[in-house]
Amino acid sequence: MVGIAEPPKPAEIETILDFLRKYYVQYSMAEITKAFELYCAGKLPTGRDEPKHFNAFSLQFVGRVLNCFTQYQNSLPKPQAKAAGLLEEPPPLDDKGSFDFIVKFKKKNGSYPTVAPYLNAYRFIKGKLNLSAEARAEMKESVHALIVARMQLTRHESYHRSKELNELTVSECKRILVKKYIDENC
Repeated sequence: MVGIAEPPKPAEIETILDFLRKYYVQYSMAEITKAFELYCAGKLPTGRDEPKHFNAFSLQFVGRVLNCFTQYQNSLPKPQAKAAGLLEEPPPLDDKGSFDFIVKFKKKNGSYPTVAPYLNAYRFIKGKLNLSAEARAEMKESVHALIVARMQLTRHESYHRSKELNELTVSECKRILVKKYIDENC
């Protein structure tokens, strides 16, 4: 798609998904797909800041395409944007609203959203979790091993990226706990 020479590696996909969760949580995967379709069709207002990929699917490229998509959405009158399927209410970013958004999405679609405010939802349920320190440590260790394997890192690489890996591990553990809580209680 869009002239990328080779698909991103698993580690790059993880980084892109984290980037989307952090900066573009307001967009559903359908909207993100629509943004890239519009980019490919030459329908996004790019101006001097036209996204260039240089045959690599980078964070900068993704961010520029989505920023152009935001400009495009904002330039349309609301009825026209809604008719074109481009206007979805963004999820509220408070903790309870984030949790409710994920629950509603799960009930409507039968699966969890790929990009959602999981960390806010985790803060909402944190006090309701009954997980021992031992169980938390075991979960963190297994999730860390899974991430290292998914990213195909050598021991040397994982040592030098330990801070980044720790952040990913904690984030993923919180996502897992939110999903588990929803599966068991909602």
